[in-house]
Amino acid sequence: MLRNCTLTGNTQPTTEWHSLCRSTTGTLTGNSAYGDGGGAFSGTLKNCTLSANSASYGGGVFSGTLDNCIVYYNTGPLLRGQSMTAIPC
Repeated sequence: MLRNCTLTGNTQPTTEWHSLCRSTTGTLTGNSAYGDGGGAFSGTLKNCTLSANSASYGGGVFSGTLDNCIVYYNTGPLLRGQSMTAIPC
């Protein structure tokens, strides 16, 4: 689990590298991945901000669950930036 963390400017040339089991009150910005999930791949994010991340599929997050998160300015040419399940407030 990551708590109150900032992950910024990381790059991965292969897919599925930064799978997060759970992140609470964190910031994921400026990260990129060759394949899935520039900000995060899978996992559960709560009270997090994901911005300016990029990937082929799901620039912000791919195959994840978001609870009360802010997601903006992510790019993913094949899935338009985000691919996730959102939990309504």
